[in-house]
Amino acid sequence: MPATQLALTPPRKIALPRSAPDVALTALIFFTANTGAQRLANPDILWMGFYALTLLWLMSDMRRIRTILTRDWAAFLLPALALCSTLWSVAPGRTGYASLQLIMTTLIALRMAHVLTTRQILLALFLAQGGGLALSLLNLSSGFLQPVWEVNGALLGIYPHKTGVGKAAFWAALALLGLCAYMRLSLLALIFAAAVFPVAVLAKSVTAQLGFAVVGMLALLIWMRHLPRGLRAGLPLAGVVLLLATIVIFAVTGGDLLTTVLQAMGKSPTLTGRTVLWSFALDILAQEPLGGVGFNAFWTSPRYALLVSYIHTNVDEGLNGFHNAYLEVFVALGLVGGTLLLGQVALTYVRLIRAYLRARSLSAAIWLAIFAAVSGLALMEDSFFKLHSGHYMLAVIAMAYARRVARAAPEEGSAQTE
Repeated sequence: MPATQLALTPPRKIALPRSAPDVALTALIFFTANTGAQRLANPDILWMGFYALTLLWLMSDMRRIRTILTRDWAAFLLPALALCSTLWSVAPGRTGYASLQLIMTTLIALRMAHVLTTRQILLALFLAQGGGLALSLLNLSSGFLQPVWEVNGALLGIYPHKTGVGKAAFWAALALLGLCAYMRLSLLALIFAAAVFPVAVLAKSVTAQLGFAVVGMLALLIWMRHLPRGLRAGLPLAGVVLLLATIVIFAVTGGDLLTTVLQAMGKSPTLTGRTVLWSFALDILAQEPLGGVGFNAFWTSPRYALLVSYIHTNVDEGLNGFHNAYLEVFVALGLVGGTLLLGQVALTYVRLIRAYLRARSLSAAIWLAIFAAVSGLALMEDSFFKLHSGHYMLAVIAMAYARRVARAAPEEGSAQTE
């Protein structure tokens, strides 16, 4: 395969002897992105190494730079706007440095998209998160890395925060389901998902538990591929029915569905302080509506030091984000950046759904599920548009895949996406 070809679609077999180093490197990147290396090694040194390897790959063939700039220029729109926000940022030094890191994270993701197939990316994701899950369970039984549990009783495993082990369980299940779908062994993957779901429960991570719904979504998409085209076209109608059912449930619960569900799960109606954070984010957006306060600037700016101190005292002392990726972008880059992000998300959904309905593509089903997980969980966390985030890298790869299948002719798309 030429170096400049966007290799997102899987071959019939994985050429492990040739692709093994790239798969291993990608697995290490995903493992580090989920904070798996934070208690085992120095993650900053690892990220410097990832930067260097990515730049070396780019410079080894200048055609790659041209290909990325011509085919994947849209992936750099938000990072470029983040860099431009240095001009009006309330913390320009922090914004400039963080924007360059975000550009490098984008390049790392695009390198994955260019050198690995969908199946190989899933394999790397499974190795990374499955390995982290296995080490966490080993730590649970042996206690070789302390602490194993948070003060509130949530499972940490090898991760510094409970969300890490929860997301490791979810992504390992989703990646394995995608891999098994190619081998027609989806039932085995669903059994694995059911077996590791209790880990997300032990981690007390609602975000990770909600993520398991996407595993069911992918299983449904895999099954729906075998239905006649006319029935598959009825998926939008099913979505409308689901929406109406949600409205009915909303009315039955007295107009406060969120509180009812959270109380049933034993959770705070404020989503552990998230709704408080969101109200602060909206207030800041109202103050700087057009261009925002600058990328990654709010939490380190002297201008908002008093408000940040209040949040750390009354919500969570370790917070450095609003627990909502969309609000994070609106605060950092204003209505310009927020609208751009929402437009990219909507366009990617349209392209992936079209590819799925048009070609019965398993690859499209997998990337649709991955993108649904990333963009959906972004409502509960800020890692969708964040430095060194595995969710952000998966979103960039999904967008690159969506652009590729959108350019392909119907016949070509059908042939290439499997």
